[in-house]
Amino acid sequence: MLWLLALLSAPAHAEDLTLFVASDVTHVSLTCGPDRYEADTSKGQHRPDGRTALTFPIRPGRKCQATLTQQLPGDFEQLGSWNCTAAGCARVGGANAPTVSAAPGQLRVLMAPDLAHTQLELTCVSGYRERTAVSDHQGVFTGLKDGDDCTLNFKGGPPMKFKPIGPGVWQCHLVSDTPVCQKR
Repeated sequence: MLWLLALLSAPAHAEDLTLFVASDVTHVSLTCGPDRYEADTSKGQHRPDGRTALTFPIRPGRKCQATLTQQLPGDFEQLGSWNCTAAGCARVGGANAPTVSAAPGQLRVLMAPDLAHTQLELTCVSGYRERTAVSDHQGVFTGLKDGDDCTLNFKGGPPMKFKPIGPGVWQCHLVSDTPVCQKR
């Protein structure tokens, strides 16, 4: 979770304070003097621009501080140390960090737990087409040509696809119900 702090000043004549927060914010805590307010964004008013409006009834003339809880992209279930930023979390390297590699002409897809698909299918411009089972959160394809432009289809769950992808090690996770894959 990422915590953001902002100092807000409510006008003296107002009884309500409305915050407009980004779509990746999941919870807001508001402290106004000795008073504390909490709200989940799921209970706010969702706007067409993707933001959520949350209204708090506060006493006029109070200075408020907002703490926003943000949902980071991807999930992880492994023990160890992780560096987390607004872009997501990545495992910290070191002697105990697993090394994952791909042989020449091989595509290894590492899937975050939020991608619960059971099979992957790869189709490439060269005519290559193969389906493989997902085992231990990964799928492996062999016999690819270097530089081939391919599309990865996620099967055995909601239909999804990611492109372009090619040989190497790729890590995939969900961002707003869309698979995002990055080459490692």
